[in-house]
Amino acid sequence: MAIRRLVLADEMPIGAITSLIEGRGLAADIPVSEGSLPPQEFLKLYHKSKPSEGTIRFFAALAEAAVAKLLEIDLGDAILCMEGIYYDSFQKPLLYTHEVYRSGQGFEFQTEFPHSR
Repeated sequence: MAIRRLVLADEMPIGAITSLIEGRGLAADIPVSEGSLPPQEFLKLYHKSKPSEGTIRFFAALAEAAVAKLLEIDLGDAILCMEGIYYDSFQKPLLYTHEVYRSGQGFEFQTEFPHSR
């Protein structure tokens, strides 16, 4: 399953998120509106498997044409990228997420990930 979201702040696009979720284990008849949930929350509510560990990588890049158009920035502008992959308890990939954000405007983004105890 793929979910694509455009993140707005004051009606200006500041980020684009693409999440790929393992289809086996998803609940049936998920409301379309739930695609706006953060990926970890979406998994918690609608997937049989839960993420147990993962990696997240942040890096800077230059906006290519498609990203520049989507974020309404100039071709070659600096962007902040994040890639994450989350695994279930059997070390099978459960979620891959790729996010791009404008880097010219300051903003803060916070997400929480439940840790097993």
